[in-house]
Order: sequence, then structure tokens, then C-alpha cells
Amino acid sequence: MKTLKICLVGIFLSTSYSNAQSIVSITPNSVQPGQVLNALITGSGTSFLNGPGITNTRLNLGGSIIPSDSASINTIDNLHFTASFAIPSTGRPLGIYDLSVEVFDSVAGFPIIYNLSQAVTVGTIDGYITGQAYEDLNQNGVKDPAEQGLANVGIHNMPSNYSTLTDSLGNYSFSVANGNYTISCVDSSITDYLFSTSSPSYNVIINNNNSASNDFGLRRGLLSVAPSVVIQDETANFTVVSDSIFQTSSFPFGNINTAEIIQPGGSSISYSATISSIHVINNNILNFSISIPYYAVPGLYDLIIYTNPPFLGGHKLPGCIAVIAAPSKVEGKFYFDSNANGIYDSIVDIPMPSQSVLLMPNNKLGVTNMSGDFSILTSNGNKTLTCISPPGFILSTTPSTYNLNVTNSIATNNDFGFQAGTPNYDGTLSISGSTRCFTQSDIHFNFNNKSNLIVNGVLGVYFSSNLSANNPNADFISGDTLFWNISNLNLFASFAKTINFNIPGP
Repeated sequence: MKTLKICLVGIFLSTSYSNAQSIVSITPNSVQPGQVLNALITGSGTSFLNGPGITNTRLNLGGSIIPSDSASINTIDNLHFTASFAIPSTGRPLGIYDLSVEVFDSVAGFPIIYNLSQAVTVGTIDGYITGQAYEDLNQNGVKDPAEQGLANVGIHNMPSNYSTLTDSLGNYSFSVANGNYTISCVDSSITDYLFSTSSPSYNVIINNNNSASNDFGLRRGLLSVAPSVVIQDETANFTVVSDSIFQTSSFPFGNINTAEIIQPGGSSISYSATISSIHVINNNILNFSISIPYYAVPGLYDLIIYTNPPFLGGHKLPGCIAVIAAPSKVEGKFYFDSNANGIYDSIVDIPMPSQSVLLMPNNKLGVTNMSGDFSILTSNGNKTLTCISPPGFILSTTPSTYNLNVTNSIATNNDFGFQAGTPNYDGTLSISGSTRCFTQSDIHFNFNNKSNLIVNGVLGVYFSSNLSANNPNADFISGDTLFWNISNLNLFASFAKTINFNIPGP
């Protein structure tokens, strides 16, 4: 027996660069603020001369960038080039910077970035200024154990003239030379917190020492909102209390630009107040309304109020509003009470579509469907349900208003029966369909009885002599008019006919 053996050989090609390709030194490797660093950069296994060569050289410390003067770059060979760095006298921190060199290698066909960590020392560090930004919950100007640090708060250093952001724990640090400094909280990256409850700035002297505990206690511009729970498919009327950031004006909305609730975490799900609902009561109190749609996603939402000067920005109160599904429901039916017994009888009574009912204090309208039924989602509590009587009809059942108490429940059988009042002759005729030359086309005719009476009559369709109807099945024809009898057409019922016409050419 012979066995066929197949050997699969895979060949994998890749382009890689040896770890020997690197920046090994920069000389000199120290410079003072306000000076120019004229440096020789040396590489190992590098290709500085290939293609366009060096495209970008810079120093970097924690996001603070000092680029080289591109015109100063002089490539000596593949392993050496010179470059000049103008070190600003202010606006950059002191410390040890990394060096980054970008070279476009025409052989590889893409940029290569070489890095040298802790390459250049800028300035002489004689000490450190440190502190923390925190939420001063009790507003006593002192960081208490329960008070958390605040991340991404802007802290500014003068006369060094640069800022840093606090870390995830709210801490910050400046490396500085001997001298006098002013450290202030600029809160440049967020607007949740506006007011310092401790010193708004610190004057610090460094003389071969460190200065710690230069802390900034902050409190929110927005303090509270009510209600804290809102229901899907209802209008929520909010009252917000602030730390005197609202301003009255000749307009009811004062200095308020917009007000909205938004799901946290970068979500695009948000619901906004209309400008007409926004009313600034005084510097501390604001009222506005937001319609919460029935499809609103349940969960916690942040409140954001956008204000114009003097407190320009978006002020956030996180996780303060919960959107929940409606816990209760109110249901019922509108019907024509044919036998006047005050009870809906499905055999003889006629459902009434497109009728309205009002639920208070929610101020919500319910509208009946084609079966005469309505259903209204609602919050818990005491409610009143009142029908809005249609023209030409008289309410024949009691009560005219239901007093309800719903608690996580469905209130059913809240029905309204009607009988005819003064005769109201009303109806609509709709015609639909499309035609095209040299085709047979269907045209649809629909009469809807909107009166308070049973309708008897005829539907007549007149058509021009250049048209012909195919199998119209009319009850009778008179000349160029087709007629159909309408007999005992109930309230809210429809009578429909479709006629196929031969459409001539132009």
C-alpha cells in the first residue's frame, strides 16, 4: 500500500528593525530656561540620511513639548546630526525631558521614531511645590478624611507661566528653582467646580526646600435638584439650587443658555429643556421643564446647566436624576352606547377611535385606538381621569371623571359611553391611487362616517368620457356616473370601493 504524504511549507516575510537602532546620547544634556541648547545627537544603527531624513525632533516632559528649530537640523551622517532647541524662559516645567526623533526611512517606506528617555535636564531643580484639589463637602476650607481628591483640575504656576492638571487622586506637583511663586487654581479643564473654599492662591518661597499642602478646596456651582426621580412619557418640572451662579435679566431665562439631563460616560442620550420653560427665580433658584419621552433609557443621568457670563460654562451635578419606567397605567374605552345601558356590550356597542381623555395632575392626554381603547403610563399617586366629549355626543355613563389611586398597578375599566346629541352630519371622503398612461390603474375611494348617526346614502363616482372602468360592480349606473348604495353605515365605520380604470395616452 502506497501512502501519499503532502508537506505544506509556509514562508513568512516580515520587515523588522534591530534593537540596535536607537538614540544613544545628546550632548550637552543640560540647559537653563531662556537659553538655546545646541546639541549633537548620536544614534546607533540609525539611518538619518535615508530619503527625506529627519522630520521631527523634540523634547517632551509630561506633555510639555519643546521642539527643535527645523532649520537648525544638520545631518552629518546616518549616525549623527545636530539640532538647536530654544528653551522658553517661562511656560515650561523644569525637569528631565525625553528626546524624540522622527525619521522617514525611504527604504522602509514609513516613519521611524527613536526615543531617548531622560535625555536633557532643563533648569536647576531646587525644590518641589505640591498640593491637592479636593471637593470640600462641608465647605470648611480644610481637607477632611472623607473628602475625595478631584482629577483634571487646572493648577497654574507664576512666574513660570505654565499649568498642570491634577492626577486621578487630585494631586499636583511643580519642580522649580529657588525663587518666589504664586500657585493658583484655574479650574481650566472642568466646570463642575467653580468656587474655592480655601485660599484661591498661594505665595510660595523656595530656597532649597519643598513646599507641600498647597491645597484647593472646591465646591460645586450646582447644589441640588428636585425631583430626583422622573418617569418615562411624562413632563418633569425641575427646581435647581445653585451657589449663586444664576443671574436674572429682562428675559425669564436670565443667564441660562440650556439645561439638560445626559447619561454619563460620553453617551449621546440626552433630553433638554425648552428655552420657554426656563425661569430664573433668583441667584440661587432655577425652574425648568423637560419632556421625558416614553422611550427614554432608564438609569441615572447627570444634570448640566450651561450659563453665560459671569459664570460661563457647563455646570454638572453628576448622577442626580434617575429615569425610571412608569410604575402604573390607566386604561379604559370610549364607545357608542347603542342600547343606553351604561355598560360596554361588544355585540351592539360601537368603539369610538381618535377620542381624548385627560389624566391629571400629570396633564397627559390619552387617545383611543381603532378599538376605542386608551392606555396612559403614569407615576403612582392620586389621579383624576376626565373624558373630553366629542362634538355631537352626550356622555351617557357615569362618572364623567374617575378619581383613582394607583400604586405600581394598572387601573382598568375606566370607560366612557356616549349617545347621539344634536344630529351632526360629518364624514370624510379620501381618494388614492396612482395612474400612468396606457395602463390599467386602481383608484381607491373611502368614505368614513364621522357623524353621530348611522348613515344611509349613495357614493357616486363621475369619470370623463376618455376613461373606461373595468368590472366596476356598481349598484347602478347613470350616464358617466357609477353609484353604490351605502346602507346602515355605523358610526366611525368606513365604506370603501376600488375601481380599475383604463388610462389612455396623452
